[in-house]
Amino acid sequence: MSVPQCLLADSPIIAERTSSSQSELALKAEERLAADLRFLASDDMRGRGPGTGGLEKAADYIAQRWQSLGLQTQIFQDSPFQEFTIPGDTQASKPEKNRLQWKMDEQLEPPLVLNHDFRPVSIGANASVNASVAFVGYGISNNKTNWNYDDYAGLDVQGKIVIILRKEPQQEDPKSPFDGTKSSRHALYGTKMANAKNHGAVGVIFVNDHLSAKNSAVSGTDEETLPGTEDAGKGLPNERIPALFITRKNLNALFDRAVPGQTVEAIEQQIDADLKPRSFLLPSIKAVGEVSLEKTQLKVKNVVACIPGSGTLAEETVVIGAHYDHVGMGGPGSLAPGTIEVHNGADDNASGTAALMEVARRFSLEDHFDEPRRRLVFIAFTGEERGLLGSRHYVAHPRFPIEKTVAMINLDMVGRMADRQLIVYGTGTASSFDRMIDAMSQRHSLNISKQIEGLGPSDHQPFYEQKVPVLHLFTGLHNDYHRPSDDFDKINVAGMVTITDIVYQLGSDLAKNPARPNYLAVKGRANIRIPIERKAKLGIRMSLNDAGSAVEIATVTPGSPAENAGLQSGDWILSVDGDRIANPEKVSERLAKKSEGEQVKLLIQRGQQQLEVKAKLGPP
Repeated sequence: MSVPQCLLADSPIIAERTSSSQSELALKAEERLAADLRFLASDDMRGRGPGTGGLEKAADYIAQRWQSLGLQTQIFQDSPFQEFTIPGDTQASKPEKNRLQWKMDEQLEPPLVLNHDFRPVSIGANASVNASVAFVGYGISNNKTNWNYDDYAGLDVQGKIVIILRKEPQQEDPKSPFDGTKSSRHALYGTKMANAKNHGAVGVIFVNDHLSAKNSAVSGTDEETLPGTEDAGKGLPNERIPALFITRKNLNALFDRAVPGQTVEAIEQQIDADLKPRSFLLPSIKAVGEVSLEKTQLKVKNVVACIPGSGTLAEETVVIGAHYDHVGMGGPGSLAPGTIEVHNGADDNASGTAALMEVARRFSLEDHFDEPRRRLVFIAFTGEERGLLGSRHYVAHPRFPIEKTVAMINLDMVGRMADRQLIVYGTGTASSFDRMIDAMSQRHSLNISKQIEGLGPSDHQPFYEQKVPVLHLFTGLHNDYHRPSDDFDKINVAGMVTITDIVYQLGSDLAKNPARPNYLAVKGRANIRIPIERKAKLGIRMSLNDAGSAVEIATVTPGSPAENAGLQSGDWILSVDGDRIANPEKVSERLAKKSEGEQVKLLIQRGQQQLEVKAKLGPP
């Protein structure tokens, strides 16, 4: 038995190989994948966001696994870590430049204590504030449906600082018009900020609603914790205004001085009871202070290991990768507006990371290294959720020449295989890929949806931009995408075993086949979607930043059934064939059940109007 040249002679995997039967070596792939997933998607990992500590733990876990397999990990200065920095959170700068005081009848009160009584909000602007104050409830102006609720009605806040409650009314009532117990788009910090700016406010002071205050309380006490708020927020104004957070205790103290008898608790109860706004000016009170924010830099790292090639193909490379980061505790990237909670990211992308480690294990067990074969490079990318930062950094600073990298296989969200369906992107980026994927489909009895595009929102894209043929495996979007509910118990581990088999076979073929895949340019950009076989076409592209109670049409294809029916970009879909929908995948599911020539009836919100639109579906 020959020893692979990438493995150390005394590595544990060699000892295992020499003492175990082949059948024993093939056992328990599901158990290994499940164990890796449980670790990576555990609450202890804090959502694997940069700066959470969990991302570092995940990197160390991957590195230790590859070292235990005997892979070559002395890649970057005797380390598997390719380190670099990315923009971190926006934080308060010097304490003396972040201050807040109330001015009562032109007399300044003692300053509030930074990070105890108040905290700057990182989506706001750097500016000084000195203006009168108004309380505007939840800061909502609802003009997307025929149900009217406007916290600003009859109140002039031009040039004032507005105090706004988090979330929205009746959030514990499943029948609430604000999408029941779920958060609608009105709960977004960005929506509230934009609305305040549009009404002429010069600053915003946020306050926890009663549920957020309860959930943020320090264990065993009633002490409220202020959130470190950063939320991209749909509709955030380009010219931002300063924003701060204060505690409910401080707001009640302010009410006691300015409007005796009012409390924030009583106001919330009143609004919940009749859904009527309770907004008012705070007479003789001004907010005086300053917000000064600065961007931090975070150290992050890709984790890289390899199996060297051999013979005439030794200097060429096949990359197999997956990103191991996620969105942490929420904030930017989260589709659970305003939620500060662990986003475990079991599917996105603990599934791809676990599959990557299992694929590396499969290759480490091979002993046929006498034949010519290309180098195999395994990369766990970081920073994907921040804009493909890890893969872009590797492509800009490759350990092995990009011009000699013949292909890249990417694993992103491969944990939800259903009905033996799989999506593979990039099948048009090399002439041989279509045949290879067809063979995988037949070999594993899968319904594989082939998408030709090489550009798409994952780590294969930077490689394709450098003319490297790419394949991206994906099992589809779901309602848990970028939400705290993306947990291990929803993963199809058996389906992941099939996917690791496919990647292993594709990687083996790409490593050993003397013919290098020839790069093909493909126009267009792929869109992530549910793996549903289409029988008909409407011709719309939907925004992923849905409102929670409606779905926005981002674009309408020229000449499509949608355009012929009068649908427009910016319309909001409220229902399909009479059924209320809340996200793009539900629209897709309903359309997938229809065939060419059938009619679909849509209820549309356009500005202040609701319209019923009927469209005759075209060929897929």
